[in-house]
Amino acid sequence: MFQGSFEDVKLPDVIQMMSVSAKTGCFHLSRNTERGYIYLKEGQIIHAVNGDLAGEDALYAMSVWETGSFDFKLGESAPVKTIAKRNTSLLMDLARKLEEWRVLKKKVPSLDLIPELTSLGDPKISFNTQEWHVLSKIR
Repeated sequence: MFQGSFEDVKLPDVIQMMSVSAKTGCFHLSRNTERGYIYLKEGQIIHAVNGDLAGEDALYAMSVWETGSFDFKLGESAPVKTIAKRNTSLLMDLARKLEEWRVLKKKVPSLDLIPELTSLGDPKISFNTQEWHVLSKIR
Protein backbone atom coordinates (compact mmCIF):
# COMPACT_ATOMS: atom_id res chain seq x y z
CA MET A 1 0.00 0.00 0.00
CA PHE A 2 1.15 3.54 -0.83
CA GLN A 3 -0.16 6.38 1.36
CA GLY A 4 0.50 10.01 2.18
CA SER A 5 -0.80 13.48 2.85
CA PHE A 6 -1.70 16.30 0.45
CA GLU A 7 0.30 18.66 2.64
CA ASP A 8 3.41 16.72 1.55
CA VAL A 9 2.61 15.90 -2.06
CA LYS A 10 -0.07 17.07 -4.51
CA LEU A 11 -2.51 14.77 -6.27
CA PRO A 12 -1.12 15.17 -9.82
CA ASP A 13 2.35 14.20 -8.59
CA VAL A 14 1.01 11.11 -6.83
CA ILE A 15 -0.93 10.04 -9.91
CA GLN A 16 2.10 10.50 -12.12
CA MET A 17 4.25 8.33 -9.84
CA MET A 18 1.74 5.48 -9.96
CA SER A 19 1.18 5.89 -13.70
CA VAL A 20 4.86 5.50 -14.47
CA SER A 21 4.91 2.20 -12.59
CA ALA A 22 1.81 1.02 -14.55
CA LYS A 23 -0.11 0.01 -11.41
CA THR A 24 -3.73 -1.14 -11.27
CA GLY A 25 -5.71 -0.17 -8.20
CA CYS A 26 -7.58 2.62 -6.48
CA PHE A 27 -6.61 5.80 -4.68
CA HIS A 28 -8.81 6.34 -1.63
CA LEU A 29 -8.78 10.05 -0.86
CA SER A 30 -10.22 11.79 2.19
CA ARG A 31 -10.52 15.38 3.34
CA ASN A 32 -12.56 16.01 6.49
CA THR A 33 -15.85 14.24 5.73
CA GLU A 34 -15.30 14.10 1.94
CA ARG A 35 -14.25 10.92 0.19
CA GLY A 36 -13.01 10.36 -3.32
CA TYR A 37 -11.73 7.49 -5.42
CA ILE A 38 -9.46 7.40 -8.46
CA TYR A 39 -9.05 4.10 -10.28
CA LEU A 40 -6.04 3.21 -12.41
CA LYS A 41 -5.70 0.35 -14.83
CA GLU A 42 -2.12 -0.38 -15.85
CA GLY A 43 -1.23 3.16 -14.84
CA GLN A 44 -4.03 4.86 -16.78
CA ILE A 45 -6.76 6.78 -14.95
CA ILE A 46 -10.06 5.19 -15.96
CA HIS A 47 -12.55 6.32 -13.30
CA ALA A 48 -12.89 8.93 -10.57
CA VAL A 49 -15.70 9.69 -8.16
CA ASN A 50 -16.16 12.39 -5.52
CA GLY A 51 -19.63 12.80 -4.02
CA ASP A 52 -22.05 13.44 -6.89
CA LEU A 53 -19.22 14.03 -9.36
CA ALA A 54 -17.74 11.36 -11.59
CA GLY A 55 -15.11 11.20 -14.31
CA GLU A 56 -12.97 14.22 -15.11
CA ASP A 57 -15.16 16.55 -13.02
CA ALA A 58 -14.46 14.48 -9.91
CA LEU A 59 -10.75 14.31 -10.72
CA TYR A 60 -10.54 18.09 -11.18
CA ALA A 61 -12.50 18.75 -7.97
CA MET A 62 -10.14 16.58 -5.92
CA SER A 63 -7.01 18.01 -7.53
CA VAL A 64 -7.43 21.31 -5.64
CA TRP A 65 -7.46 19.63 -2.23
CA GLU A 66 -4.62 21.09 -0.20
CA THR A 67 -5.34 19.03 2.90
CA GLY A 68 -6.33 15.44 3.43
CA SER A 69 -4.78 12.08 2.81
CA PHE A 70 -4.65 9.28 0.29
CA ASP A 71 -3.80 5.63 0.12
CA PHE A 72 -3.47 3.39 -2.92
CA LYS A 73 -4.94 -0.09 -2.78
CA LEU A 74 -3.29 -2.32 -5.32
CA GLY A 75 -5.49 -4.54 -7.48
CA GLU A 76 -8.84 -2.81 -6.83
CA SER A 77 -10.76 -2.56 -10.09
CA ALA A 78 -13.10 0.20 -11.25
CA PRO A 79 -16.85 -0.47 -11.31
CA VAL A 80 -17.15 1.60 -14.53
CA LYS A 81 -14.97 3.55 -16.94
CA THR A 82 -15.75 7.27 -16.92
CA ILE A 83 -12.44 8.66 -18.21
CA ALA A 84 -11.14 8.03 -21.71
CA LYS A 85 -8.39 10.68 -21.96
CA ARG A 86 -4.77 9.63 -21.66
CA ASN A 87 -2.94 10.59 -18.46
CA THR A 88 -0.73 13.08 -20.29
CA SER A 89 -3.75 15.16 -21.32
CA LEU A 90 -5.41 14.82 -17.92
CA LEU A 91 -2.27 15.87 -16.03
CA MET A 92 -1.75 18.85 -18.35
CA ASP A 93 -5.39 19.89 -17.75
CA LEU A 94 -4.90 19.43 -14.00
CA ALA A 95 -1.78 21.60 -14.03
CA ARG A 96 -3.63 24.34 -15.92
CA LYS A 97 -6.62 24.18 -13.57
CA LEU A 98 -4.38 24.26 -10.49
CA GLU A 99 -2.68 27.38 -11.83
CA GLU A 100 -6.08 28.98 -12.49
CA TRP A 101 -7.14 28.06 -8.94
CA ARG A 102 -3.97 29.64 -7.48
CA VAL A 103 -4.92 32.92 -9.17
CA LEU A 104 -8.63 32.61 -8.34
CA LYS A 105 -8.18 31.78 -4.66
CA LYS A 106 -6.65 35.21 -4.11
CA LYS A 107 -10.17 36.53 -4.75
CA VAL A 108 -12.26 33.54 -3.61
CA PRO A 109 -10.75 32.03 -0.45
CA SER A 110 -12.79 28.80 -0.51
CA LEU A 111 -14.79 26.69 -2.93
CA ASP A 112 -17.17 26.08 -0.02
CA LEU A 113 -18.43 29.67 -0.19
CA ILE A 114 -21.87 30.01 -1.72
CA PRO A 115 -22.57 33.24 -3.63
CA GLU A 116 -25.83 34.97 -2.93
CA LEU A 117 -27.45 37.57 -5.16
CA THR A 118 -28.84 40.36 -2.98
CA SER A 119 -29.55 43.34 -5.22
CA LEU A 120 -27.91 44.98 -8.15
CA GLY A 121 -28.17 48.43 -6.51
CA ASP A 122 -26.56 50.59 -9.19
CA PRO A 123 -28.91 50.92 -12.21
CA LYS A 124 -25.88 51.77 -14.42
CA ILE A 125 -24.45 48.26 -14.12
CA SER A 126 -24.88 46.14 -17.23
CA PHE A 127 -23.96 42.53 -17.92
CA ASN A 128 -23.16 40.69 -21.12
CA THR A 129 -24.84 37.39 -22.00
CA GLN A 130 -22.17 35.24 -20.38
CA GLU A 131 -22.28 37.28 -17.15
CA TRP A 132 -26.08 36.99 -17.02
CA HIS A 133 -25.73 33.25 -17.51
CA VAL A 134 -23.42 33.03 -14.48
CA LEU A 135 -25.72 35.28 -12.41
CA SER A 136 -28.71 33.08 -13.26
CA LYS A 137 -26.95 30.16 -11.53
CA ILE A 138 -26.79 32.04 -8.22
CA ARG A 139 -29.71 31.32 -5.93
